[in-house]
Amino acid sequence: MRNKDLIKELNVVPPHAQDIHFSTKYSTSYFTQFQACLWKQHKSYWRNVPYNAVRLSFGAAVGIMYGVIFWSLGKRKGTRQDIFNSVGAMSTTIGFLSSQSAATVRPVAMAERTVFYREAGAGMYSALPYAFSQVPSFLCTN
Repeated sequence: MRNKDLIKELNVVPPHAQDIHFSTKYSTSYFTQFQACLWKQHKSYWRNVPYNAVRLSFGAAVGIMYGVIFWSLGKRKGTRQDIFNSVGAMSTTIGFLSSQSAATVRPVAMAERTVFYREAGAGMYSALPYAFSQVPSFLCTN
């Protein structure tokens, strides 16, 4: 009973009190939030051993595979079709590697999503610096 009375007493707003007002929603600038998110993402990616093991082993295997397939493709430059074959081989390789890199990072990003919801809900950072920090983090790890 005493606690309930204390709660009722503390919930009454004095007549001369003003509402609390903050000039910004977050205590730091967007750039500082970006730096903090970038640091957090960097640590998150490099501490994930299964992700790095799959990424590095896949890169080595694909490098060997494409090296064997396109062994002497660069030496053939005699005709226009040889140049087209080289460009097509490079674009195919880049497309395949980029789609596989995106597939390997997907589970890490899905696990990070729940962390983002929790931290953004607590007001630690905005979604904009978080999203911008994802891009260099992903590019530096791939």
